[in-house]
Amino acid sequence: MASGDRVSNLPDDLRRRILYFAPAKEAVSTTALARRWRTTWLSSGALNIESRYAFTGCFYDRERDDLWRYTMAALHCRLPALRKLTFRLELEATRPVAVCTLLRRRQDGSKSDHHLLDDLLAHPSVRCVEEIRVGVHDSAAAEDRGVCELRIGSLPSEALRDLQVTSFCCSAPGPGRAAVLAFPLLATLRLHSCAVSVEDLQGMFDAAPQLATLHLDSVFFRHDGPRARLRCPAVTALVMADCGWELENGNENTGVELDAPALRRFRYKGLVRRFSLVSPAPDLMWVDLHLGARDDRYQQLFWQFVYNFSNTKALNLRMEFYLEDIAITGDKISYVELLGNNKKLFSNLEHLELGAPCKRGCEATGVAIANFLHCSPAIRVLRLNLSTVGGGHQSEYVFRQPFLRNKYQQDFGKSVDCFLHRRFKTMMNSSNDDVNEVSGIPGLSGHSFNCLQSSLRSLSLQFRHSSLEFRMEKANCFEVRLAKFFAENCIVLEEMKIDNGNQKLHEHINHKVGTWVANSSKRRNWPSTTVAVVPLER
Repeated sequence: MASGDRVSNLPDDLRRRILYFAPAKEAVSTTALARRWRTTWLSSGALNIESRYAFTGCFYDRERDDLWRYTMAALHCRLPALRKLTFRLELEATRPVAVCTLLRRRQDGSKSDHHLLDDLLAHPSVRCVEEIRVGVHDSAAAEDRGVCELRIGSLPSEALRDLQVTSFCCSAPGPGRAAVLAFPLLATLRLHSCAVSVEDLQGMFDAAPQLATLHLDSVFFRHDGPRARLRCPAVTALVMADCGWELENGNENTGVELDAPALRRFRYKGLVRRFSLVSPAPDLMWVDLHLGARDDRYQQLFWQFVYNFSNTKALNLRMEFYLEDIAITGDKISYVELLGNNKKLFSNLEHLELGAPCKRGCEATGVAIANFLHCSPAIRVLRLNLSTVGGGHQSEYVFRQPFLRNKYQQDFGKSVDCFLHRRFKTMMNSSNDDVNEVSGIPGLSGHSFNCLQSSLRSLSLQFRHSSLEFRMEKANCFEVRLAKFFAENCIVLEEMKIDNGNQKLHEHINHKVGTWVANSSKRRNWPSTTVAVVPLER
């Protein structure tokens, strides 16, 4: 059977599904394939207007006329049962293009400008659309955030369920029309690289009683107070990533008050700031925090930030500042000052993944890890991903990455063979092979942790280094001491994964763990346990 026959014999539903994702120009071109395709794109349920223009000069009247002609022609095709509308404009230019000039023009006999999006969204054929995606990208612009205005009041609201906006300045209708704004079925809202005032965004939340999924990615908020409060009572999944704030008083560290009692999943990426959950979220299951800091005054803000998620069951915490700087020690600030009288901060936490840079040779590293162990009495899965900065080697590491990747891949294959045949390479010389010579860790050794005695089942230790020469071959380095501490103190541990960052499994300390576990169980009269030591999955 010829390939053309196979295409022609596709079921009607499958052909409509394919064209549901196709740009309008490509969808229209399928009418030339066969008679059966002539009206298929009209019944696909989607209109995807995607345009790409390249500019070399400062004038673009021709491109603007072409964009308007193409958009209006697509709208007048009498599309029945339209469910999805996409408008995407990509601009390639040597200098930033005035996008508003492309989207606005004055009609013959009119005294005011017409906005292309207003005409598009007001067309009768999109009145019952369920999904809308509008976006603009200018390759020459320093940032795409809010390059042109999108009036929220112009959106068709009757059946809208999913709205995604990229690189627009979103504005609410005037005071007289704000009360009639309604999105009764809107369940998903995604704003990317947009600018919006907190008041306008809150007005949209109030108009969408079924809003369950909210993504705010690189959104620039306008607000004139020290704290911004967002109320989204029905939201269960919320993302706030790389958002910025504009204040009249110039204070960039705006406090955020979030009222989301139904929240189940939360992801945040940005600066540590004053943040509070106004209403408790009893069903919170998963929290992902990627935190940075502008200065060194973030210890108290950090603990107050994470305190909001004390009832979560899974926490993925990545920090761009040193782990030691948040350690609560006796000579710093006390638990009571930071967390009140509740030392068991994460009483329901079962899965903790902690990633941060750390200072080599700093005693506060163990103290910081101990803080998390004390706060998490019921943890079952713990993954520590620590990286050290080997001053002077970072630029060398970056330039030699391709070479190192090939070299480590070869070592990895050789290491797997050694691992499978139990031909471990000795990483310590014979005079230093006594496992008992590994010293303790300040803040960890000699302390008791509830999670290590009753709940921790799976442990992953991953160490990354910018120094090219470093390997885990010193008997008393921090990595070895940390592994020994967990092996000797985790009573119910079932699995331990260790990786020193370069995949050389036969140079790891895996074969020592069993000895540490056995010696510790015998010394403390614990029941004998077997810990499976396996390579860390990547």
